[in-house]
Amino acid sequence: MGLRSFIKKQFIDAIEWDWQDDDVLMWKFPMADNEIQSGASLTVRDGQVAVFINEGQIADVFTAGRYELTTETLPVMTNLRNWRMGFDSPFKSDVLFFSTRLQQGRKWGTTQPVTVRDSDFGMVRLRAFGMYSYKINDVTQFYQTITGMNDSYRAEQIEPQLRNLIVSDLASGLGQSQIPFIDLAANQGLMADEVKKALQPDFAKYGLSVESFVVENVSLPEELQKTEATLDLYAEENPSNYYMLLCRELNYYTVFAFDFYLYLAEGLQLYFLSGICSSQCDSGTPFV
Repeated sequence: MGLRSFIKKQFIDAIEWDWQDDDVLMWKFPMADNEIQSGASLTVRDGQVAVFINEGQIADVFTAGRYELTTETLPVMTNLRNWRMGFDSPFKSDVLFFSTRLQQGRKWGTTQPVTVRDSDFGMVRLRAFGMYSYKINDVTQFYQTITGMNDSYRAEQIEPQLRNLIVSDLASGLGQSQIPFIDLAANQGLMADEVKKALQPDFAKYGLSVESFVVENVSLPEELQKTEATLDLYAEENPSNYYMLLCRELNYYTVFAFDFYLYLAEGLQLYFLSGICSSQCDSGTPFV
């Protein structure tokens, strides 16, 4: 092996991630025992972030662009390694590439019914499923909490945990909402907004952000399905005269489907009152 071939093999003069599967969130540039040459080029494509690691800790971070590796472009490494007078000799450093592209079309769903606390109905058990998308928005947090110094990290490794977070936050997010559950169930977009709001802090702990969250289907308990069907039917038939009486103490809705029921209730009340008055008058019992 000639001297030129030996030098070319030992020193790295170009660093880039020129292939990228949609499912790969982090990829470690293969260094082996090679060293990075002074003045080497670093190419970071759109949707990528490159990170230099010094002794296990994040040093310099590069967004999309092409860079020549010098003391000016590596200020953190320069400070950590005391390169104040510049450096001409090769150096060793791990380089990690992170994908900041949108991970879309991810599915979520409840394998078992989830219990949600509602101020109107009490404890409600429901099933739901839908889709969501996310991306890495803090590579430092993602590196420190998730990937570490792995050679690569794929979306399929973290998504089971994300789905568990969604199911957990589905219950807490809807339970803390001030919007009545019957309104959320009838408006899946509104329900999705409430769950997404609850998810953001938990995803942020991993350096991720929820970009979209969709509820495609909600399976309500049978008693709520009957209530919802009755409300929909009456709203269709009586759009200008829609009555609903919410009985919070009994934790159920009483729906007067037609105005006739209102008149019937008033008539029954008068009937019983007149019967009481008649019996008291006949017996001579004084009114209290």
